[in-house]
Amino acid sequence: MLALASTGPTEFVCRKDASMQTDEKDEVFSTHNINIPKVLEDADLYFIEGKFNECVELLQNFKMVEDPEISWRLARGLYNLTKVVNKERKKTCIIDGYQLMKKALDKWPNNGAVHKWYAVLLDSYAGLQGVKERVRQCKTVKEHMLKATELNPSDATAWYMLGEWCYHVADISWHERKLAMVLFGEPPFSTFEEALRYFQKAEETEPLFYSYNLLMLGKTYYRLGKTEPALFYLQKAQLHPKTCDDDMIACNEATKLLCKLRKKSE
Repeated sequence: MLALASTGPTEFVCRKDASMQTDEKDEVFSTHNINIPKVLEDADLYFIEGKFNECVELLQNFKMVEDPEISWRLARGLYNLTKVVNKERKKTCIIDGYQLMKKALDKWPNNGAVHKWYAVLLDSYAGLQGVKERVRQCKTVKEHMLKATELNPSDATAWYMLGEWCYHVADISWHERKLAMVLFGEPPFSTFEEALRYFQKAEETEPLFYSYNLLMLGKTYYRLGKTEPALFYLQKAQLHPKTCDDDMIACNEATKLLCKLRKKSE
């Protein structure tokens, strides 16, 4: 990996007009009559519906409020917005999200979601600097993911992200690792066994929460040579309800690997 292929599932819920005028915002802030739970609820609904631009616009209206729940949600929205915008806007979203989470980490070092989204944005931001910087920051990314699970062990997404980090690092070939050592020094290290533990923990924490976790369980068992559990989880990924693009992608990938495994067994 030296990247995060996915941010995990959508996590939350309601609705608000994101086109609040400047004078209206000033009035809200001056009187401190901000209904934070309603703002978060509306932002979560936008996010679940895949309306990342509306989610970001809404939360940016309130980003001056000192609240970690607003900050990490805004970073999450910015990160997911990178999937649907042009190259220049993508770069801006990554930089803005990273800077936001860097400040949030200083203010709220004991918030698991802040550590999780700092890890995601750090990886993306390092990627803008080039392969060498991404490799250099790889271990730091994992450290913040681990901290996220320590602070909030009930966050299945954080466990999934850890598993994904380990899987992609374990998947680096011997030749790639040797080249990385020559170019960058000691590269990060993990194993498929470690990845499996984190994917299992994610599934134990919240069963069937994400099609990609089921897919990655299947792929990891496959890489470990364990065909029966690989088939089990790949079939689950294939049958998982299709509510977003991730679910369709996971289903297609699971189907391809299932065909490969079944041909081998014939």
